[in-house]
Amino acid sequence: MVLNIGGEIYTTTVSTLRKYPRSTLCSNPGKATIDRKGRIFSDREGTFFKYILALLRSGQSPTHYIQEIYQEALFYNIEPLVELIKDSPALYSELVRRQQFLSEVPNYRENIEVVIHLARAESVGSRRSWVMVCVIKNKEDEAKSWRPLTIWAPAKILW
Repeated sequence: MVLNIGGEIYTTTVSTLRKYPRSTLCSNPGKATIDRKGRIFSDREGTFFKYILALLRSGQSPTHYIQEIYQEALFYNIEPLVELIKDSPALYSELVRRQQFLSEVPNYRENIEVVIHLARAESVGSRRSWVMVCVIKNKEDEAKSWRPLTIWAPAKILW
């Protein structure tokens, strides 16, 4: 089976792609997008798909590009690979650092739902889907972030 993932060409077997039946790699081939040369096409960054194939073939956790491979495993809904990568020390420590940061943000849990609601309302009202959310931990970080935020989103900043 030949695949075109974001312009990168990969060859594998159907059994490799069907190793995890609930993944999107096992979806109905009749519904797949086919490129001009008859290859199954996925409009994703092709660079990291070789690592997904390696994981499907060997079951071994990656040692490089862990965050990117994790995102691809999530996209293709390969749950065992997601869990394997999530439990790897590199990604686990990143997830712990993020949770520690968020736990130090005052009222984060209470306010995140309000922020998401406002962002959705703004995107629907303006008929655009581009929304940027920046979490700032304290007043010192706020002072450092003000100028870059006004450059990225000068039209509307919710504080």
